[in-house]
Amino acid sequence: MTVIINQNISGVIGEGGTIIQCLYTREIATKIFTIELKANNETIATFLPDEEPRLTTKGQYLEGRVTLMNISKVSTEAVMIFDSLTCDDQTNYSCSMVYLGQNGRTEESHSGITTLYVKDPPSKPEYVAIVDVLEDESTTVSQIQNTSFPPNFTEISTVKQSTTTAIFQEGDTITCSCAGNVGKPPGKFIWQKYRHGEKVPINYTNITTKATEVPDKCSYYGISYLQFQDTTTFPIISSNFTGAEVGSESYSGYIGIGIGVFALVLLIAYGIYLFIRNQRENQRTAT
Repeated sequence: MTVIINQNISGVIGEGGTIIQCLYTREIATKIFTIELKANNETIATFLPDEEPRLTTKGQYLEGRVTLMNISKVSTEAVMIFDSLTCDDQTNYSCSMVYLGQNGRTEESHSGITTLYVKDPPSKPEYVAIVDVLEDESTTVSQIQNTSFPPNFTEISTVKQSTTTAIFQEGDTITCSCAGNVGKPPGKFIWQKYRHGEKVPINYTNITTKATEVPDKCSYYGISYLQFQDTTTFPIISSNFTGAEVGSESYSGYIGIGIGVFALVLLIAYGIYLFIRNQRENQRTAT
């Protein structure tokens, strides 16, 4: 007897339609007693000819999330369909068949092992921020609390902070960060530069994304840093996101920050401050 389980199984968390299929032949079996579906060598479902398939005690975590297809005395496959995938479903599966052989003995045949991979699509980046503004300031620890994904997860980053207004000058080195859910398998952030009057962005190369697996989640949390030197053109920096899949299965998101607008606002504020200070000094001089 030959028992085979389908291979290369994958699905997206929360979605249905993922199938585990046990295929078997009947050439030397006079009777099939049961087909068993196992997860990590534990039987989670049993299929009996012309009876309702059922979940075992070990398979109760699947209750309400799977559909078991009936088999008959002439069937050659037993099928379980996931209606909603969770992280717990990513594991190894196998099939076994108990049957009555032509020699009148009860025998067993086993399939190989297959692995179900549960994917999680990435989200748009949560933020793009300037994290390094003045190199001569003392270094402190800043906690960036994530409020949307993942819950109760805090990313601790070491950043340089200043008690004075940050003014960018030509030649300054600016560091930006981008963070968020990069999905599973983990994707990466792609930084792009948009110059004024140009529609085609310029990609920054050799920028890495540090991905950390989130406990109890089928996903990774990623953070990426971009460092560049300020110029008089004040480029607009954006962060595009692509998932680990390519082609039609890729996921993408976009979030950007206009460095030029930000710097312009700061320059105007600084100019107003200087104007007010000069006015006050003139008034003191006059009196």
